[in-house]
Amino acid sequence: MDVMLMQVGWAAVVMVAGAGLVALPYVSRGRAARGARSLSASDKVLRGWRRFMRYWRVRFRAPEQGGYVHDTSMSLAIHPNQVMKSAGTWTEVETSVADVWALRRSAADATCNVRIPVLLPSNSAAQKGAYLKSVDVYYTVATAALDSLAAAIYETNLPADGAAAVAATAHAFSYDSGHDTAPERIDVDEHAMTLTLTTPVWLDAGDLFHVEVALDAAATSVFDFLGARVNYTLRL
Repeated sequence: MDVMLMQVGWAAVVMVAGAGLVALPYVSRGRAARGARSLSASDKVLRGWRRFMRYWRVRFRAPEQGGYVHDTSMSLAIHPNQVMKSAGTWTEVETSVADVWALRRSAADATCNVRIPVLLPSNSAAQKGAYLKSVDVYYTVATAALDSLAAAIYETNLPADGAAAVAATAHAFSYDSGHDTAPERIDVDEHAMTLTLTTPVWLDAGDLFHVEVALDAAATSVFDFLGARVNYTLRL
């Protein structure tokens, strides 16, 4: 980074290329100012530079360094029609609540998967873009409890030209307290299941993330997928 330091009177001013003009904190004209007059020009510049570096480290400290936008409370809704699903008969239905729609798997004693894309902005630079923290999955089980339901969070990477895609990597996570046991995830009820990553992830430009919900239904189990919500920090 090109840096030009200019000494103007008693104030040190730092010009940072690409970041504009940043003025250093005001210094009283009292005893400190009178003492500063005895310093050489190079010492004054060095003192000003040290003050600026301290300000910069405090302003943009790790682990989630600040930027033009740094919002830790971002969420993105995933509509039922944005998911992939396997096995069985799936239909778009209006739930018992007017104008609330879901993707329904008809009752059948069989297994299937729902794959929920994590659609967030990524960035090739470190600690920029989206910082994935958790995913909420909304579903309903009706008529009879499922035999099993489990979730996973996977990362895949976009392959280079002429290269085959590599196997997905599973990321460790924890269920919320209402879904951390198998019986809680499969019972007849309305469910809002939260999957929290053990180690949140900054999405690189080549990353593709998705949540996979694998379920085994009983003969009369009806499964409705209402949608999902991805929770993240956004830094731009």
